[in-house]
Amino acid sequence: MHRADCLRRKPRYNLFMKHSYLFIIPAFALISVGCSDKPTGDKATSSYYLGHTMGQNLRKQSLDIDQKEVVHGLRDGLNGEKAALSEAELSAAQQAFTKMAANKQQELQTKNLDASKKFLEDNAKNPEWKTTASGLQYKMLKDGAGKLPTEKDTLKVHYVGTLVDGTKFDSSRDRTAPAEYKLGSVIKGLRE
Repeated sequence: MHRADCLRRKPRYNLFMKHSYLFIIPAFALISVGCSDKPTGDKATSSYYLGHTMGQNLRKQSLDIDQKEVVHGLRDGLNGEKAALSEAELSAAQQAFTKMAANKQQELQTKNLDASKKFLEDNAKNPEWKTTASGLQYKMLKDGAGKLPTEKDTLKVHYVGTLVDGTKFDSSRDRTAPAEYKLGSVIKGLRE
């Protein structure tokens, strides 16, 4: 998806993303326990994979949490122990955590939107970048020759998708073969 298209679309969140903390918190606890031995066997490696992956996801959310209490809650839950908090306290804690996660998400969205706007403004000032009537921005690396494709044509293209900070998230060149798309079936930004 082109950066300009990203700015025009309202983000969509699925149920997992809205409540990802329910899956991620336990993993953070597993990582914070800190086992230096390499896990062996299917059960151990699968468990490690689960904890490591969920811990990475929690770290990406940059939430301010108490690692010791995460481990405490995880152990109590896994061992079938009675919760250290009452049902009312657990409910209040869940609401507070949900609010904290939502605030952090909003903060990140605002930061990303500001960075996106600045990126587009900087490109608009650079003569190497072209801006279409729709706001799409592109940089021509090499002029093509021949007739323009129609929406019914299938194209072979190489592309690199990056975030506004330059982080690459996709590249056809990494797969060593160009991508093939029917022009009429791709997003508007690519069609232009």
